[in-house]
Amino acid sequence: MPAGVETLPLDLALLDSVREFASAVTSRLGGTPIDALVLNAATLSRNQHGRTADGFETTFGVNHLAHYLLARLLEPHLADHARVIFTTSDTHDPSITPLAPKTLEPEKLAHPPKSRFGDGMRANAASKLCNILTARSLADSPDLRERGITVLTYNPGLTGGTDLGDPGPAARWFMNMVVFPIFRVIGLFKPAYVMGPPENNVHLTDRARRPGP
Repeated sequence: MPAGVETLPLDLALLDSVREFASAVTSRLGGTPIDALVLNAATLSRNQHGRTADGFETTFGVNHLAHYLLARLLEPHLADHARVIFTTSDTHDPSITPLAPKTLEPEKLAHPPKSRFGDGMRANAASKLCNILTARSLADSPDLRERGITVLTYNPGLTGGTDLGDPGPAARWFMNMVVFPIFRVIGLFKPAYVMGPPENNVHLTDRARRPGP
């Protein structure tokens, strides 16, 4: 942990934990406004069987609902000219991936019917679209505009080596030996499929958080 960094517990699968975290943050700051809010955490599952403590499908609950609630709770405590950054993904775009949502049905995302093959990836793509729509709604807020607050969505691109979704050994082998080589070929025609290392995103996120044009 870098020197001077403090951490507070937060369980994004429990909305009461999000509320407690927001309260703890504002209490710890003691009236000092927030200069930058980065909403970055996410989960990815192979299916839609999981549920949060509040009963929502896990990907929708963690990736969207928890981030939406946290952003709304901390919005009044943002400094003038602060930045809010959502980590999103190209997977929300049907022109890039066939698993992207063409429509959004929040009730079905929160309480999906019987899970089908590929629904885990579909749920992740839908949650990223929800993040973008949340960012847009914040950016259009008259209060945030008046205070000069910038709201950004950040797409890290296809990133390897993160173990997102905690794949097992068999799934990891399949991804490395089959899926990623196919992506390298597709990447010759579609840049969104070009995979980068996690280290690239550390520098890009840091640059996005620094003031500038």
